[in-house]
Amino acid sequence: MANFVGTLIGLFSILAGFAGVIGGILLIIAGEWSLLFYLILASVIAPFLMAFVMLPSMIFALPSASFHEKGYAFLSKVFAWLGTLYLGFVFAAWSAYIFIYVMNTTETFWGGVFASFGTAISPIAYMASKEPVQNEFDSVNQTLTMLTAQISLLVMVVMGVLNGGSIYDIGTFYIVAFAILSMLQLIIISILFKDNN
Repeated sequence: MANFVGTLIGLFSILAGFAGVIGGILLIIAGEWSLLFYLILASVIAPFLMAFVMLPSMIFALPSASFHEKGYAFLSKVFAWLGTLYLGFVFAAWSAYIFIYVMNTTETFWGGVFASFGTAISPIAYMASKEPVQNEFDSVNQTLTMLTAQISLLVMVVMGVLNGGSIYDIGTFYIVAFAILSMLQLIIISILFKDNN
């Protein structure tokens, strides 16, 4: 299971990395230097701004830890999932904004698709890389959270390209995928670390 998840996260990491590079090259070829500069700047600033927006997730983390200590595993997981879902809303808002902005600004379709994917995932990947990893549980949890964000973003981009829509429509695709995948993430972690739960 760990090898499968590791391979999957590796493939999505390569996709995310190459998406940004390919999108940047296509924007340069199209002469859209100002859009490329804006996306690079947004990628650098976003992790710091998103860190503040993500602070309210502690409203769910504290009860989750408290219920876990008291032996209420189910309630602990419910609050952990709600905290993760809040992060999903933050990621969805960011990703949908970038996708809509890029696709409404660019003249090159594929450049916009790849650049929006790379730009949307880059601050999320950066923040995930800075999370402390103290044990195997932290490592698996961080890896699955990153995988959840990447797959949700891919679903959002594909559905956005196929269906179009407003920032709310596009964001809904992301958050629905994120909610389902984060629930699966909790189940997987519960199975892998049942002694810790």
